[in-house]
Amino acid sequence: MQKHKLPTIKVALFEPEVPQNVGTTIRTCACFNIELILIEPFNFLMEDRGFKRAKMDYDTKTTFYSCFDEFMEQEHGRKVLFTPHTSTELPDFSFQDNDILIFGRESNGVEDKIASQIDTMVRIPMVQNCRSLNLAISTSIGITHALRS
Repeated sequence: MQKHKLPTIKVALFEPEVPQNVGTTIRTCACFNIELILIEPFNFLMEDRGFKRAKMDYDTKTTFYSCFDEFMEQEHGRKVLFTPHTSTELPDFSFQDNDILIFGRESNGVEDKIASQIDTMVRIPMVQNCRSLNLAISTSIGITHALRS
């Protein structure tokens, strides 16, 4: 059986707020050998008990940026923002090698000023009257689609 080469992607969390979501995303990224980018500030410490419980003993290459501008200066892949504020649906989107999948804050995503600097946007289709999915679930869905491209 021939193994399929998985595309190289990264996942970036913009100012995450819930430590358990970050821990779970670390576990997911570790299982697929995906680099995780954390864009500060965030309102928890890496010593948070919920973060450690969700992360367990998993680890993945993680890069920290002190702000969005630093992230934009240092990261050169195509930046793909996951947001409900676009008409481009995930099943219709073609990912590329070296894409960076960006997920905003749990409470309110990213501001328009930030979104306007990103290369492209995609949304996870959901039934009407649903505002959003959990951040860790959204990253898992995004990773699955990107790796299938």
